[in-house]
Amino acid sequence: ESTGVRYIRIMPEFDDPSSAIGRGWRSTFNCDTKEAAEVALKSLGSDFEWLPPSESGETGLLKTVTAVMPAIRVDAGENRSNRKTFFNSLVAAYTGWNDSRNVGSLAVVSGDNEFLDPVAVQT
Repeated sequence: ESTGVRYIRIMPEFDDPSSAIGRGWRSTFNCDTKEAAEVALKSLGSDFEWLPPSESGETGLLKTVTAVMPAIRVDAGENRSNRKTFFNSLVAAYTGWNDSRNVGSLAVVSGDNEFLDPVAVQT
């Protein structure tokens, strides 16, 4: 709760309908060049790395790590519970971002870059 979370994903250059993530970096960042993708990533505060070709020969792969995002928010406001609320995509990413490039359990880390306790995520 105190450190937030960061999401890690490896995106192909072009969309991949066989992937749970689906979108490549060109459509995710609405750009046609690596340089334009880098501008978008920097504006979001994300870390990134262009990866070498994969073992299968796939090129144009981009690893992104988001800026720290809150894991818990308070449901505040008129007619609201004012309780702490789990407010992010952690479970979806952790359990669903599995494809030829990504492993869901490695796709989410704490804000201080520690892997999450699998038992805590499951409960």
